[in-house]
Amino acid sequence: MDHVKQHWNRTQEQSHCVAHDAVDKPDREASGTASSGIGAVDCVRHNMKQPLAVGDLQLRERYINMDYMFFRSISHLPLLRFFVSYNIVCQWQINLWNRLSAYQDPALAIDTAKEFTFLVPKFHLPIEACNLKFSFNLTPDIRQTDSEPPERGWANTNPLARSTKEMGPGSRCDTLDDHFNGWNHKKIIALGATLCRKVEAAVPEMVTSWEVLQDKEEFLGADAVEQWTRMAILWEADESAPNPFETQRKDEHVAQVRWELAEEAAAIEAAGVEEVGAVRGDMHITELLGMSLQLEDQQRILAFDVASTGLHPTDCQCRTMVERSSKLRRKIFAWIDVQAKFFPAAATLASTAEAIPGIPVSEIRLWLPSSVAGKAGEVRREVLIDATTYHHEYRLRVGQAKETLHEVRRLLLVRTHVYKLKDTHARGVRANGRSQDKIAVLTGQVRRAANQYYAARTALMALGGVLKRSEWERSLKVLAVDNVRGLLAAKFHDPERKSKKQRRTKKLRRGEWGGCGPCRGLSGGRW
Repeated sequence: MDHVKQHWNRTQEQSHCVAHDAVDKPDREASGTASSGIGAVDCVRHNMKQPLAVGDLQLRERYINMDYMFFRSISHLPLLRFFVSYNIVCQWQINLWNRLSAYQDPALAIDTAKEFTFLVPKFHLPIEACNLKFSFNLTPDIRQTDSEPPERGWANTNPLARSTKEMGPGSRCDTLDDHFNGWNHKKIIALGATLCRKVEAAVPEMVTSWEVLQDKEEFLGADAVEQWTRMAILWEADESAPNPFETQRKDEHVAQVRWELAEEAAAIEAAGVEEVGAVRGDMHITELLGMSLQLEDQQRILAFDVASTGLHPTDCQCRTMVERSSKLRRKIFAWIDVQAKFFPAAATLASTAEAIPGIPVSEIRLWLPSSVAGKAGEVRREVLIDATTYHHEYRLRVGQAKETLHEVRRLLLVRTHVYKLKDTHARGVRANGRSQDKIAVLTGQVRRAANQYYAARTALMALGGVLKRSEWERSLKVLAVDNVRGLLAAKFHDPERKSKKQRRTKKLRRGEWGGCGPCRGLSGGRW
């Protein structure tokens, strides 16, 4: 407590990565208590609590608490190399050595020859923005350590909270010490059987992984493998070198393209050069095109929602759809009035939609440059559009196609995850019903995103013909309906649980389990 009192007013650095509740949010339930919880340092290789490694927390997981526990627990160890993992290690380690110097505590002194590698546990890693830099899988000499023993340890000791919160300081410390010592003792006596079981499971997987690696290297070719290996060796020796695991290609998206177009337009206006016909009133042509993509998306969403109401919509659903349709119709006609200032002939084409009574708002054509480019020569002669405008929409459509394709992939992964959760945890009609509702919603979102990709690609085909550009076809391939699918259903199941179930089924069929006499081994009868 002396260390905490001495440095309590020290300002903690703000996080520049993913926010963690244990660090950023106040402990409202622990208000007025002597301790809001405990922190600990574990040996993740053997899943044991370290000596001198457990301490009280007063306000979240403050660095002054965690620093003291960490350095105090390793100060007596003769090891020269440490792999240190923490949920927020990407921000915690930034000024770690400066904080250690400021503490000026002899009990925290460590040998300067020690080497430290900072990593993020595997379960917490995917949400981190810097996941490649702190990945266990990409770090040499770490093997398959997941660094999640602290979480498994908390799962074992969390039930103590109800009793220890009413104890005095001495009884509480003794109780926690006894449980942590018992945890370490159980790990030691079970170590032989545990390692044997893990080796038996790991050897077949090692052989399979090696065969897959050989097949992949043969497919890639010796030159590509050698080049990538050199990059990996160089990156492991120098982290400032190019990371071979990092994707070099950065996908565009509509917001980024609109920002780039706005900056380019601002730079041209600041230079005193105005594009002919690019500005009408206070509206730039790029703003008009960006708004049109939003209106198209709203039309698509409205059409999908109307179709999803079914054959017998409620009065509330009917009212909502009518109101949404009216609002969107007013937005489209207001946009058409602005469009007429840039392309007067387009107003004539758009007036056809106004003249048809009862036409669904989702079917009103906006007559964008891509729509004009896809029509016959007569329409293209009526609506005069310069190459710069075609180019602006081309860039927006490329960003839209890449963004929606990424969204399709993301939604398919989420749906696969929900399928896995349903298979693993959902039991009973109510739980399965909720899971099916979530899956139905995600399936609709996948279909809607795929339709948006189809529309963007159709527009690119028309624009590419006018601009004589086809490089977009290398990355934006034709998306067949059959290709919009996630992981196969056979892969949803947990392999370990599935193999156990298969073993149980075989034993039941052989009559090795349950029952006696004539009933022994029956597994499929009705009773």
